[in-house]
Amino acid sequence: MQKREMILSDIKTQLEVILRKTSGDRADVAYKIYDEIVKNPGYEAEALRFLYEYSEDIQFAQTGSSEEIYSDADKYEYAVAYGKMIDGALEALLRENLFCHEFYVKLWEFIEQNTLLIEKKQKAFALYYIWIDARIPYFELEQGIKMDNEVYREKIERIDPLIKKARFILYAPMSQKTERASLILKLLDELHDEEGKAVLMAQVIGMIDRRNFAALEKRRRDEG
Repeated sequence: MQKREMILSDIKTQLEVILRKTSGDRADVAYKIYDEIVKNPGYEAEALRFLYEYSEDIQFAQTGSSEEIYSDADKYEYAVAYGKMIDGALEALLRENLFCHEFYVKLWEFIEQNTLLIEKKQKAFALYYIWIDARIPYFELEQGIKMDNEVYREKIERIDPLIKKARFILYAPMSQKTERASLILKLLDELHDEEGKAVLMAQVIGMIDRRNFAALEKRRRDEG
């Protein structure tokens, strides 16, 4: 066990060096990292987890640029060819709500063993494409509250005044996000059951999603 921990520590050190000292496009950095991971068979899942978790909190290098592996045209071509497949595989794994280690084991198996990702450049692109996904790094989650549609509608009717007030808070002019968030928290404090709080937050999330979608559509129309 001690030997394994020492080897894993060395692998993490090498990945940290790459992350901290190599600048350039994230896809090109991923290609270099892929090389480092495959050099150490038996430690791939731990290395992948370290990469995705550790890179969240570091300042990438401004010098020491990596060799260009992927042109803009390459990234577009690979995204079109493999993007949906990679997204689908990641989505399927996320739905399993696996333990962290098991998740990264299966994620590496997908990168390495998928029959459509044959060349190293394709595999490293998958590593990169997952790296930039907002759902990474992965967290194992406990079971959340679920309810059928009829109960959900009843809860909405019961807390309708709070939902309307939440909508006003989301759209009213305020100078800081913390101000808006604190007012939403006060609404949650007015509810004394977890189901009611969950329904209110579901409504708030839905409002935010709709607002973001409307903003995106407006930007597309303005640019088009």
